[in-house]
Amino acid sequence: MSTIRTQLVNELNELHNIKKLVDSYEDYERVVKLIIAKERQLTELLSKQLNDSVPEYIDAIKDAKKATAAAKAAVKDIEKIEGYLVKAAKAIKALAFLLRLF
Repeated sequence: MSTIRTQLVNELNELHNIKKLVDSYEDYERVVKLIIAKERQLTELLSKQLNDSVPEYIDAIKDAKKATAAAKAAVKDIEKIEGYLVKAAKAIKALAFLLRLF
């Protein structure tokens, strides 16, 4: 991916240098054609950069969804544990009450 970025930077620098060369109408016409060709190359490179990045973003989104699901499951487990603790506390209170009776 960094090689594509390097290519993009190089192409942009070259495009900038080409624009500096315009001195006459003939040069202008020639430079315009060069610029159009460079812009096509840039478009292709940008497209490739985006296509290379998309799978990484998709993987990151999938990982985030998995983490969210795991967090939701953990919350449910914590709620279950809290429910068991409440029931255990009630049972202990009931046992303590019964022990006082005897």
